Amino acid sequence: MRGASLGPGCGTSGRRPASGSLREVTGIDGTLLDAPAIARWVDRLGRGEVVHGSRNDFADAERAILESSGARSMLLAPIFVGNELVGCLGFDDCRCDRSWSVAEIDAIRLAAETLGAAMDRKRVEKALREREAELQQAQKMEAVGRLAGGIAHDFNNLLTAIQGRTDLLLEEVGDASPYTADLAEIRAAAGRAATLTRQLLAFSRKQVLQPKVLNLNEVVREVESMLRRMIGEDIVFVTRLAPDLGAVRADPTHIEQVLMNLLINARDAMPEGGAITLTTANVEVERRQEHAGGTIEPGPYVLLEVADTGCGVPRELHERIFEPFFTTKEPGKGTGLGLSMVWGIVKQSGGHVLLESEEGKGATFRILLPRDRSRVRTPARVAQPKRSVARGTETILLVEDEPSVRALVRRVLERQGYTILEATNGAEAVQLAQTHAGPIDLLLTDVVMPGMNGPKAVEQLVPHHPGLRVLLMSGYTDQEVLRAGTLPVRAAFLSKPFSPDVLERKVREILDADPEAPTADHFFG
Repeated sequence: MRGASLGPGCGTSGRRPASGSLREVTGIDGTLLDAPAIARWVDRLGRGEVVHGSRNDFADAERAILESSGARSMLLAPIFVGNELVGCLGFDDCRCDRSWSVAEIDAIRLAAETLGAAMDRKRVEKALREREAELQQAQKMEAVGRLAGGIAHDFNNLLTAIQGRTDLLLEEVGDASPYTADLAEIRAAAGRAATLTRQLLAFSRKQVLQPKVLNLNEVVREVESMLRRMIGEDIVFVTRLAPDLGAVRADPTHIEQVLMNLLINARDAMPEGGAITLTTANVEVERRQEHAGGTIEPGPYVLLEVADTGCGVPRELHERIFEPFFTTKEPGKGTGLGLSMVWGIVKQSGGHVLLESEEGKGATFRILLPRDRSRVRTPARVAQPKRSVARGTETILLVEDEPSVRALVRRVLERQGYTILEATNGAEAVQLAQTHAGPIDLLLTDVVMPGMNGPKAVEQLVPHHPGLRVLLMSGYTDQEVLRAGTLPVRAAFLSKPFSPDVLERKVREILDADPEAPTADHFFG
């Protein structure tokens, strides 16, 4: 008695396979059998039957297969993994024509079921391991993001004081001072540090986005000439933009940052030249898809793809490529924040980033953003003439827990003529407002503070000061306060670090604005 099995090709979806799914049938010794003649066996196995009998119990074509292999009797039981027929377990007898007993049929059926269950368990265990790896990667990225956001928040407070004090000194000493050049270097270094913190905030998804309904083709066209200059003449740059591209809801400035970082990454992967192809297209995701960065739900998306012919990314590095400060470049060639910024901006915009790459075979980054059904509106850009900021006489309640930032803001605003009431946290601000006899025109408050935070202070103060204007400032945007990082249309927000000039203009803009916008009532209504 010999064992036998139907090999690859008899697997089907469901318990009744289509005959066209049968590709080949092999014996256990590797002999290729006649697939058309045995198709009816596969059909019976697909229905869960055990095929058994002697040569005389089968049709001519089937009998010929047995005779060619020297078998006189055969017993086959189907192997299912879930509802899929993946093969069969079988025996044949070369000695005599025989009928198989009920006990033998039950035994081989049980053996086949046990084998199928073991295979199914292995498949489930493999899927679980893959899902666990994806979950661990997502949790790691989230943890790194929270750490990055916290660092950026504290660092932005320091940079606000450094930049602000440097700007004040530059104003005072003038161009003729021997210290001007040194101060300018300090200011430039602080600016570069501010750029790094913005990249950290992008990765941690705690930046303020001002999304608009836009067409990605228009964003590409606006920055295309700059992108071509940036990547150099030794690289061929090709754009393939879908003419009927759907709209997305995203912040155009941040999408430009995504494009620049992806193209810089592609350029650096091709030191000896190559080609970059930028593609846009409408895509439909038909089924839910899991990947290391999350879950892509079915529906319409807009694709932004950047492909290069560079050195590629080794497969073992795919999971780390979006981590902050991780880079494969030489020391001094990169900060490791470019792709982390791409990841953060896209995730905060509700999209997904997918990487397809092998070492030596280039890299393709695919960004999927949910398609928006709204109509794209492109407002005309009107250049605003520069003008000096008007002085003020209003009273401002300043709430900031960082002493260096609080002192800087007070100095800048007092020199503009404002009366400043100063508090170190929300509770102190509420108490100060209750004891202050005169009006309070503007509440300028940090968002995140120990004890009572800025928004809580706003909730306490608004009922007693209905006309109160509010300007929130922060080194990062608290997701709960500013609705998952998206700035409401009528909310006033000032991102740290800011310069004295920006602070002066923002304060004056809010105080001079129409009474209907923006106020605390609008922000929390």
